Amino acid sequence: VIDADGLFYLTAEMLKSAKCPVLLTPHVGEAARLFNTTADKLLKKPLFYVYNFVSLSGATVLLKSDFCLACSNDFAAKTHFGSCALATAGSGDVLAGICAALAHRFGGNMLACSVHSAYIHGTAGKRAEQKHGAYSTTAEEISKNIYFAIKQIN
Repeated sequence: VIDADGLFYLTAEMLKSAKCPVLLTPHVGEAARLFNTTADKLLKKPLFYVYNFVSLSGATVLLKSDFCLACSNDFAAKTHFGSCALATAGSGDVLAGICAALAHRFGGNMLACSVHSAYIHGTAGKRAEQKHGAYSTTAEEISKNIYFAIKQIN
């Protein structure tokens, strides 16, 4: 699972030679740089840009915006599980942590890992928002609600 500054120097060519499944979790700005486009162009055709990068790199991508777009070579899923409370410092780190925790559980199936992670993260964010409000929710509050989100699945 690669997020934040770990994405800065990556290229599709580098990822193609990875010896294990790889999941990238960029937000739109990071993805635009990685895909060599602008944020505006990316948001107009997110599946086009994400799938193009996935097909060149072999990695799975979970694009973060006001939606999440999970894409592998075989399948893509767009989710709307989150809330605006997720647009807080550290929220992406929480999502990357959930992804890392689930990567093993799903046996390296990074698409299943990313869709489940987006659901858990979004549900935890909504619960935190209900308690603290959209503008006062912190990454810590989101992480405190992961248990409740997972419990909804089971």
